[in-house]
Amino acid sequence: MTPLPTPDDWHRFELALRRVRGVGQLKTEYYRHSVLKVRVSFTGADRLAHLLRAGLPGYRVRVIGEDRKTLQILVASESDERRPG
Repeated sequence: MTPLPTPDDWHRFELALRRVRGVGQLKTEYYRHSVLKVRVSFTGADRLAHLLRAGLPGYRVRVIGEDRKTLQILVASESDERRPG
C-alpha cells in the first residue's frame, strides 16, 4: 500500500470516486499528505463513508472525518504498480 504520489494519481482517484453509485457533485478542497478533503453530494440508503469503507477498486480508503457534505479521507493505492502514461 502506497500513498498517492502525483496529481495524476489523485485525479484518477477522483474519477473512481465519481463512479460510485449515488455520488453527484464533487468538489475537491485539498489533497496533501495522503489526505483528500472533498465536498460531495450523495444520495443513497447508506452514508457515503460506509460505501467507501467497503472498498473502492484499486484503492484503500479510510474515512477520518465526515459531516453532512464533507469527507476527509486517507487514500492509498493497493499496489506499487505505476500505470503507463
